Order: sequence, then structure tokens, then C-alpha cells
Amino acid sequence: MQSDIVTTYIGLRKKLVKERAELESRLQQVSQALDQTAALTAGVGRRRKAGRPKTAAPAGKRKRRLSAEGRRRIIEATKARWAKLRARKAGKAAKPAKRRFSAAARAKMAAATKARWEAARAAGKTRL
Repeated sequence: MQSDIVTTYIGLRKKLVKERAELESRLQQVSQALDQTAALTAGVGRRRKAGRPKTAAPAGKRKRRLSAEGRRRIIEATKARWAKLRARKAGKAAKPAKRRFSAAARAKMAAATKARWEAARAAGKTRL
């Protein structure tokens, strides 16, 4: 009984090892085929994003730098622009003060509201 199980196990293991070797061989063939097709179709079917066309950067061309004088002129122009904006803002007339009810007017409105609610409650209403 025990030897039958061991024999079956050994037979199955041999089959699995053989199948693994066949699968590894097949995988290697598929990989080679993919490599060959990739080499043949390199760049075919690719779409570029919309925008500026890609151009090769000229060799030896360095990044442009701003001189100290140019930077100073830009700073002065910016300060002048902001000063002009502030001056225009200061020249505008200030908003008129918000109108408010006098204390007497507020007291009169409060009394009218209380009277209106008393009448509503007397009529049995809970809302106006």
C-alpha cells in the first residue's frame, strides 16, 4: 500500500518536471518572438501628444541668463506699476457709509412686530 503511493508520487513528479521543462522552453520561444516583433515595429503606431513639435536641442547651446541690469529694470518697472495702481486706488472716492436706522425707528419697528405677534397668537397662529 505504502509503496503504491510512493510510486504514484514519483511518477507524477517526473511528469510535472517534464511539463515544467516544456513550458519553460515554450516561454523562451514566445519571448524571442516578441523581441523580434518589437524590433520590427519600433515606433510604429505611436501617437504624439498635441503641442509643439519635438526638435533636437542644438548642441552646445547654453541656457540664457538675465543680467543684473535687466533684472533691476524689471524690478523697477514692477514697483512703478504697483505704485500706479495704489495711487489710482487712493484717488477713488470712499464708499458712502452704510445707512442705518435710528434708535427711535428700531424701537418703533420692534413695537409694531410685538403687536403683530400678539394679534397672531390671539388668532391661534404659530406662524405669520
